[in-house]
Amino acid sequence: ALESSLSNASPREVRQCASVQQQQAALVAESDRQVSSVQALFADARGQLGQMISSAQAQLQTDAESHLATLQQGHTTALGEVETTFTARREQAQGIGDNYADESLQAANSSAEQAQSRLGNIAAAARSVGQEKAQVGGVLQRSPKPKLR
Repeated sequence: ALESSLSNASPREVRQCASVQQQQAALVAESDRQVSSVQALFADARGQLGQMISSAQAQLQTDAESHLATLQQGHTTALGEVETTFTARREQAQGIGDNYADESLQAANSSAEQAQSRLGNIAAAARSVGQEKAQVGGVLQRSPKPKLR
């Protein structure tokens, strides 16, 4: 269509049209060059961003492992301290229990000895009364008890 309209055109119009076509071709070439340049910049930026993300992920992984190791060490230390404290408190409680058990046994032995002594005294008094009764023919004279008002 352009060639048929140019067949009736003057040489000047043909030159102008050719110039316009050259300018259009130059604009298209420049546009293609700029698109390629922008695409290259985006590809480079995408590569840099990928490297930054990979680096950040690696750093996060390293930090996480470091923090995990610190937490595990703290956990181990805390468990050791808890075990030491528990053992000390258990031994203290056992010592207190042993002391009270010993004191309870001593108190029980003392009470038993006192009861045995009293029973021995009562038995001796009963034997004495029995012997006195046996000597006087089975009747023992005692003084009458005073009456309470």
